[in-house]
Amino acid sequence: ASIKTPAKVEGKRVAIIGGGPTGIAAAYFCGRAGIETTIFERESCLGGVPRHVIPSFRIANEAIEKDIALMEKYGVEVKCGAPAPSVDELKKQGYTHILLAVGAWKPGKLNIPGGDADGVMAGIDFMRQVNLHEKKTLSGKVVVIGGGNIGADVARTAVRCGAESVDLYCLEAYDDMPMGEEDRSECERDGITVHAGWGQTEIVVEDGKC
Repeated sequence: ASIKTPAKVEGKRVAIIGGGPTGIAAAYFCGRAGIETTIFERESCLGGVPRHVIPSFRIANEAIEKDIALMEKYGVEVKCGAPAPSVDELKKQGYTHILLAVGAWKPGKLNIPGGDADGVMAGIDFMRQVNLHEKKTLSGKVVVIGGGNIGADVARTAVRCGAESVDLYCLEAYDDMPMGEEDRSECERDGITVHAGWGQTEIVVEDGKC
């Protein structure tokens, strides 16, 4: 369907820092309202966590691209590949409103001995490397700690990267795993061994490696 260009709203310019779901949605509605809008994204493309962390077998990139294309039809400007200017600099550039939509990128930590050893990686960091094609293959045995959805994504992605075996450990009881029955079943269908009711206390390290 054709999109009618909205009348431009004078005196308002919006800068959105972050090109994930929140930034894209906000830009869409601002553009639709006729407000001059620019998204600043440090990565080379928009999409945020859904593109860079969530695996493609859960959310296809085509779905993300459709949302971006619809937003751009309303005249939203996109600037990728560099950190956004400071708030003061954006104000000097004439932006009257600034939205911080930086997303939930901070990885969790185990906070146990050995948690920072070579070979230990946060799930978000691992998925980002895979989705950006920085990490394509794995070898050896992989252990995933965490029974939530990101744990399921990491474990299933590790299988697809060629891991010899994947074992997933979580503190919760088998029927109480946060990932839910569907994701748990998908993990087991992919050959992942689920160990419920285990709490990690230490990662054994030798010569700096786990």
